[in-house]
Amino acid sequence: MKLSRLRCGVAAALAVVVGASAAEAHRPPPGYALEHRAEVAGHVLELMVVPKEPAAGEKAEIIVNLSEEGSGLPYQGYVTILAAPPGGEPEPLTIPVEFSPGQFESAHVFRELGVHHLSVVFDAQGAEQRVGPIAVTVRPPSRVAGGVAITLALMTAATYAAAFRHSRRRQTPGAGDG
Repeated sequence: MKLSRLRCGVAAALAVVVGASAAEAHRPPPGYALEHRAEVAGHVLELMVVPKEPAAGEKAEIIVNLSEEGSGLPYQGYVTILAAPPGGEPEPLTIPVEFSPGQFESAHVFRELGVHHLSVVFDAQGAEQRVGPIAVTVRPPSRVAGGVAITLALMTAATYAAAFRHSRRRQTPGAGDG
């Protein structure tokens, strides 16, 4: 009897740890995300953009947590995220995926440098609510990735050239004659 209680206790502890780590997997380290919080129509909205200053042409994660203000219950409904490029009009992004109740996520690539504006639209008591615009600064693309790719390509070419020269030296004269 004690053994089964121990097993149940271990299983319950593992379930809590696994559940907590899955939820926390979508919470970036402090200071790594642009964070915005707003209270609108009895709801609390928390928006995060990861990384804080995305690079042009690279993927950024947009995470929206939406809950009822008093009870903390997760929002049940549809959410739309709008993005406006510098000097442009807001356009809907792809429909965000509901990762867990009240938590919506979308991947987005900001194409242009400069300040973009995000807005979140949701329905509360039959009325459309809009939070934003929220400014997101997009920095120049990373040159590190390009430099790493070029370095790897050069190292690969040099390795193949050396292997080819080595294999040509190992061949004995007349080995190819039949």
